[in-house]
Amino acid sequence: MPDLGYSAPVACDFQDGGATIVMKRWILFGAIGLAVLFGLSLLLSPSGRPVDVATATRRPIRTFVEERGKTRLPRIYSITMPFEGRIEEIEYLEGSPVLQGQVVAQIEKVDLRTQVAEARARVEALTARIEENDDERLERSALDQVDRFLESTDRTVESAEETTKSSLARAEFNDRELERQRKLRKQKAASEFEFNQAQLDAVEATVDHRKDVLLLRALEAGRDGFRIGRRAIEQYIEKKSLKRAVHEKEKDEAEAQLEQALRDLARCDLKSPVDGIVLKRHVENERVLPAGELLLELGRIEDLEVEAEVLSQEAVTISPGDQVDLFGPALGEGAIAGRVARIYPQGFMKVSSLGVEQQRVLVIVEFAEGEFERLEEQGRKLGVDYRVKARIYTAGKEDALVVPRSALFRGRDGGWRVYVVRDGKAVLADVSVGLSNDEEAEILDGIAPEEQVILAPESDLSDGIAVDPHELETLNQE
Repeated sequence: MPDLGYSAPVACDFQDGGATIVMKRWILFGAIGLAVLFGLSLLLSPSGRPVDVATATRRPIRTFVEERGKTRLPRIYSITMPFEGRIEEIEYLEGSPVLQGQVVAQIEKVDLRTQVAEARARVEALTARIEENDDERLERSALDQVDRFLESTDRTVESAEETTKSSLARAEFNDRELERQRKLRKQKAASEFEFNQAQLDAVEATVDHRKDVLLLRALEAGRDGFRIGRRAIEQYIEKKSLKRAVHEKEKDEAEAQLEQALRDLARCDLKSPVDGIVLKRHVENERVLPAGELLLELGRIEDLEVEAEVLSQEAVTISPGDQVDLFGPALGEGAIAGRVARIYPQGFMKVSSLGVEQQRVLVIVEFAEGEFERLEEQGRKLGVDYRVKARIYTAGKEDALVVPRSALFRGRDGGWRVYVVRDGKAVLADVSVGLSNDEEAEILDGIAPEEQVILAPESDLSDGIAVDPHELETLNQE
């Protein structure tokens, strides 16, 4: 029993093992045969490795600089406080349309009206004072009266001078007569009566002359008094002229204050300088504000332009007047035409999102004629600081051999190369590149028109390998 039990299983295992070995050999031979058949099918098949290709065609090409930008206004009109005062509540909201000359904010006018009234009253008072000062009728009348008195006094003095001369002559005559009578009296040739009469006449003549002299002096003194009075009147008139100059200066100052008060009163009505809209309202409720405080910002949306920050090394290729395509979600489908309006002469440093410092320059793009209106007709209401993209065309050719940029790659020597499909095989070709942009490139030599180039060739693609081209992109003539 034990021997029988041992020998039966051995015989059975031997038979199963042989069958397994035979089966494995058939599987191996089958696999080898399938591999050989697959290899033969690849060698004998007309198709090779699948590749995406595009056809090189002659067509226009343009180089461009593409950057993100934002809309802006060339000028924002600020409504500010012209002077310190109480601003009334501003009702205009952002987006509210305004017309040129329309009152958009008001300053309380009560205090200013009082200042105007006070300034006007002071001007009127000074005007009356000047008119009163200019009235010289009394002084001129006094001068005329004094002149008449002086004229009369002059004649009286002249008469007194003649009388004095006459009395002096008579006194001198009587003195000589007295001296003659004295001599005759000593000679006893004249009577005592005659001598006494001569003495009396001499004394009376002397007294009369002295009286005439005193009268003349009195008259001369009176004439001098009138002359002094006349000079005093003239000085008073001159003084009034000086007062007039002072009053005129005060009136000028008062009129200037009145003009300032009237100007401030007029500036209480803050008006829009343009037809536009309210961009931002900085003050809402009534309050006292200092001069210069910003109240509203206004602008003309139809003057919108685009500001693009371009790398300085690319900005040097841009010139005013270059064509621009503006596009982006804010502008809807398709591109909007524009042109470069101006380029800022000074750059600035900006850190990119990757933390790289970049020197950039502002390039201002304006919408082409009619483009902004076309946007509005499409219901696209642009505002300030809306994001767009700007493609600025810097150079171009109307007839160039163009291939997709993705077909180009650098060789080990740094030169440009492409894979061209020729006779069903990938052929490595050295090419010279002319104009290029992010999407396409001009081929100056190395390939012919209508040849197919392989797009984004893989690193393991080799020269001469059979390929099965699939047209992925065809550059049609524009």
